Amino acid sequence: MPGNLRELNLQTVLKIFLEADGPVSRAQIAQRAGITRATVSKLTEEFLNAGFLRPAKDLDQELDKGPGRPGIPMEINPEALFALGLAVNVSGLSARLVSLSGATVALESVDQDLRYRDPEEVLERLRGLALNCLQALKKYPQGRLLGACLSLPGLVDEDARYLLRAPNLGWNDRDFTEYLQGFVTGQAYLQVANESNVTSQVVRAKSPGGIVKHDSFIFISGEIGIGMTAVLDGQILNGANGWAGEIGHVCIDPNGALCTCGARGCLETVTGRRALMNNAGRPVTTPGADLLKAIADGDHLAQKAVARAGRALGQALAGVVNVLDIHTIVLGGHLAELTEALRPTIQQELNQRVLSSNYAPNQVLAGSSDVDLPSLGAAFQVFDHFLTEPERWL
Repeated sequence: MPGNLRELNLQTVLKIFLEADGPVSRAQIAQRAGITRATVSKLTEEFLNAGFLRPAKDLDQELDKGPGRPGIPMEINPEALFALGLAVNVSGLSARLVSLSGATVALESVDQDLRYRDPEEVLERLRGLALNCLQALKKYPQGRLLGACLSLPGLVDEDARYLLRAPNLGWNDRDFTEYLQGFVTGQAYLQVANESNVTSQVVRAKSPGGIVKHDSFIFISGEIGIGMTAVLDGQILNGANGWAGEIGHVCIDPNGALCTCGARGCLETVTGRRALMNNAGRPVTTPGADLLKAIADGDHLAQKAVARAGRALGQALAGVVNVLDIHTIVLGGHLAELTEALRPTIQQELNQRVLSSNYAPNQVLAGSSDVDLPSLGAAFQVFDHFLTEPERWL
């Protein structure tokens, strides 16, 4: 079959297995994919030989109920392919080894204030976490590492594996190619990616290539800074240079506080974790649950800080929704913890300022507050590359 058709069929068959709740037979694959059973048999045989698939453990299970010999169900082999996800955030580091099934095989993380820390020192510590995770591969003799992706909170040139600017870290103009090559061999994928973009992968689906939870949404990443990723019909809207989504540097108040980027009144000077907690009169490490309790107990300073943060975020998001016509918003990081308190003010701003609110209701949803989620998203990014060209690994 022509090369491009073969690649498409490989992608389709593999995606059906990844989306399935359990084992799948060849006949079911042929029916779902709309391709011949002979073609499915050939492709699945290649996946089996490469170790991507394995016969289902319960071989007595009969999935084909039609005439003829019952088909042997197959499933994704969770011990075959792995990805290394790495993340540097202002508040810490994490490294994670993930299998193609989406399961975390190993996770190492450190909570630490990394603002303006020496990059070499930070990266050396991250290297130690990553190497510890890679030790887990010894349990899987046939396992292969597909690649490594490093998540960073800033502007990146993903193709060149180059960080352009990360204001909250104080890092600029840094090439990570050699650093990432230290973890992989051969044809493995290497990438540097924006933290919000990779984390949105986890918001979209619970496993690589899995069933989509949200197809079109705006993801807001909450940390010291504020990031955004807009996803439309499953595709990230990256912009011409791949730098779209810097909502944290949208101006909310031209006379506001000085931001780390050098401008005044950026959204993250009000809604970022450090700014919000400072305005609430609390340490930056205060758990979101504690702040919610303070609000419930009538703490005026806490109430005012959260209301101000929600109002600023709602105003910034209203502009995004008016321009992009995407009405589902998912809050992550510290904002996810505070969704209950933030939602009314955000919703009020959206309903007042978004022209189409009467026709397409705006939803504000709580995502995950897991600070280590970017490393999982980074691993998903590696699998995303694999799923676009599985033949490269056969």
